[in-house]
Amino acid sequence: MMYYILHTTTRCNLRCRYCYVSHDSAPDMTAQTARTAVDLAGRDAARRVGIVFFGGEPLLLRELIYETVAYARKSNNNCAYTFRITTNGLLLDDEFIDFARRENFLVSLSLDGVKEAHDAHRRDTAGHSSYDKVSAAAQRLLAVKPNSPALMMVRPDTLIWYASGVEALFNLGFSRVVSSLVYSDDWQEEHLPELTSIT
Repeated sequence: MMYYILHTTTRCNLRCRYCYVSHDSAPDMTAQTARTAVDLAGRDAARRVGIVFFGGEPLLLRELIYETVAYARKSNNNCAYTFRITTNGLLLDDEFIDFARRENFLVSLSLDGVKEAHDAHRRDTAGHSSYDKVSAAAQRLLAVKPNSPALMMVRPDTLIWYASGVEALFNLGFSRVVSSLVYSDDWQEEHLPELTSIT
């Protein structure tokens, strides 16, 4: 399957210290651009393609997501579309979760394991903790869509919580955890024993 990633916005309601996006540096995606992307995907020879909503925080453009999915569903190109979103969870409410259930929409939630690791780098624009809000959103999501994956970022200073973070995510109800190292960080040989003991 071919995936088409729609970078809907560079805006975000978090200020993650490891983020590579320059916030507010570009205009938001327009509905016309999103429809053009859907049309382009619809010409894919595989006849089954995925549309991924990405950011920034894509749920800042919730109406664009709704309109784009509706447009794809009404298209006459005989293409079977699937949809995904990567979100930080702060705007993930019951309305969108129900929409995701109805549309068989995969929601990937960014949550960096335990509170200490998550809040070390994933704070809101005022510098406040985001863990409690995101973990509450995760519980609501998993109650409706139990196969939703957690996306966990690991930095050298949060490595000490790596194993406990994975365990915490499984205890929260996730059955799928995707953990990634922040490769741009200053990883050293001294970090290898901890990494190899986990794997």
